[in-house]
Amino acid sequence: TTTRQTIRNDVYQILNDTDTSQVFTTTKLNALIPEIELEVAQMWKWQFLRGRQQLITPVYSTLETALTTVSTTIVMGDNDNWENTQAAYIMQDICPYTGVSGSDTLTGVTGIAVAHGAGQTVYPLIQLPSDYHKLIDVYFGRTETMYTRKYLYILETDWWQQSPYAWPACTVLNDATVAYLLCVGHAVGDTITIQYQKRPATYTTDADISSFPNEYIPYIAMMVAGQAKLRYDDNLDGMGKVLYEEAKGKILMMTKLYGEREQGMSRLVRTNYPSRGPQGYSGTGLGYGNWNA
Repeated sequence: TTTRQTIRNDVYQILNDTDTSQVFTTTKLNALIPEIELEVAQMWKWQFLRGRQQLITPVYSTLETALTTVSTTIVMGDNDNWENTQAAYIMQDICPYTGVSGSDTLTGVTGIAVAHGAGQTVYPLIQLPSDYHKLIDVYFGRTETMYTRKYLYILETDWWQQSPYAWPACTVLNDATVAYLLCVGHAVGDTITIQYQKRPATYTTDADISSFPNEYIPYIAMMVAGQAKLRYDDNLDGMGKVLYEEAKGKILMMTKLYGEREQGMSRLVRTNYPSRGPQGYSGTGLGYGNWNA
């Protein structure tokens, strides 16, 4: 790993510039470095930028009593395993809570923006880690009679409601500062495993540590230098575009080689539904994967 200071010094060397430059100021480069790192992170599912979270999740419930905008408790029909999640979703409201009391009550509730009547559905929300950037996979582990199967289905843009749900599905909801995973269609006691792409470290000081191994830093510095020329210089010599494209090409080549190795390993263990989807559904090609024990 490395620090922002290291990357910035590399950029200055590439540009044959100094810290006192009026064109490539420290402030400008400090803004470019995390931006380029995020761009690089999105080129592939980098193993060193992957995170994993696993828990037994509750299922949806219903309100036993009505809520107002000043309510701080939620009384519902069932709260098994709700201690494993951090917020409830009721209509458009994301409602964080701090505790679980007895067999039916969430306490320390905030975020109720409108009144909700008894009988409305309450969904559990899983708070995603602070370094979460993008979902990679979500697995629902379920025991059915004599075997265990894991279902995966991610709706990228929205989720839809069907009763009863035909299969587990999930989507990400965001409030002002926190990302939550909303899951529907799973059963009581299901184990949910979340694999996600981390956001590279957000720099606040020169001493903060980058998420990227040192072997990638020269190319990140080249991309930053190229963007600095393109944004803050006239770039009449074409240096910015050349630097940026050359570095990006090298990184893409490295990620392609890494990806081919990873895919080769995954083919040994992963299978797809041959003809039928989960729970007897006859569709295929729906984005499911299964692993049979």
